[in-house]
Amino acid sequence: MTFKLNEAIAYAKEKGLVGKKELTSLAEVLWPDSNSHSAYMNFLNLKTGRSKKVDIESVPTICRILGVSADFLFGLTDVPSIAPKKEEIADKAREIVSIVSNL
Repeated sequence: MTFKLNEAIAYAKEKGLVGKKELTSLAEVLWPDSNSHSAYMNFLNLKTGRSKKVDIESVPTICRILGVSADFLFGLTDVPSIAPKKEEIADKAREIVSIVSNL
């Protein structure tokens, strides 16, 4: 299984969701018992692959902050976020309602 943290960070940066400050905050959330520097170093180790462990309870937080799905984070899909899918479904639903109301 592939852990696509770098891709998730790139996606979040591209969407304007995170910068260095937010990534530092994410590190502090993931390692609350560490000082800021240690937490960030742990995060860099995870990002570079030197550390292969991630607390499963942290996955929702990582996904929420980076705006990606867990499926993307773990390499099960190439689609970073489910939001475009939701918008596509909502558009189709509006189209169907419009067609039905015009009958």
